[in-house]
Amino acid sequence: MRKIPSTNLNLYKNLSIWIPNAPFEANLYHAISLILPRYEQKMLEFTTGIGMPPADHPLYPGMVQFVQQEAAHKRVHTKYNQQLVISGYKIDIVTVIADLNAYIITNFTTNAFKIGVCAAGEHLTGIIGVYYESEYNKYLSNSNKNIREIWHWHAIEELEHSAAMFDFFHYHKFHYPTRLLSYLASSFWLINPMLILGIIVLSIQDRSIFTKKFWKNAAYTLFSPHGLFWQFIKGSVQYMRRDFHPSENDFSLYVEAYDKSRAAKSYSKAS
Repeated sequence: MRKIPSTNLNLYKNLSIWIPNAPFEANLYHAISLILPRYEQKMLEFTTGIGMPPADHPLYPGMVQFVQQEAAHKRVHTKYNQQLVISGYKIDIVTVIADLNAYIITNFTTNAFKIGVCAAGEHLTGIIGVYYESEYNKYLSNSNKNIREIWHWHAIEELEHSAAMFDFFHYHKFHYPTRLLSYLASSFWLINPMLILGIIVLSIQDRSIFTKKFWKNAAYTLFSPHGLFWQFIKGSVQYMRRDFHPSENDFSLYVEAYDKSRAAKSYSKAS
């Protein structure tokens, strides 16, 4: 397992724009963190509860890695969110709705839908992961190191296991219409509206939403040539194809570059 980045964030609300001159982007990542522990806990429950493949199955090693990584992400983002509260943010409205969403999925949906929303969620977080990696040089030159490295580590692991839940969905022979329905639910109920809510809640509290800088950064983040809006459209069209498989998106260069850079840093420290 990779070394988990430091969660000693030392956040303060009036200094919370951890990417200078990018308040929308900074609070987007905070908003993602707000919903992650609830959703990741459900992914762990659904994966282990609905039935892991046997140890001799080709999918088994990838699913074990997925479970280990999601458990680590849950721990890190629980601490991250605690730091947001310590820094002065009131986050209850977001976390309560995330809990309600998780309750509804757990108690009122089929196993196929449960795994479908997990697979869809992984696809959507992969889109955000690619965006983060495309912007990483900007973050590297001017951002809070600890927060930056949490997201770098998390993005890489999301890209690394991007196919795990999709393959798990098909391992259980769940059907294509459920894949489509669960993707629409993830996109327009569980994830994107929750991120918008989280950004609004956080940005009102730190007052960045009332600045021109916030809206300029929002336009860039969403609508620049590689922006999240276009990536979402492209990724959604891709995911809705009946013959789609996540292996179409080769993220190995991102993962290999990350691991090599961490190995080089560890060697340098040891020397």
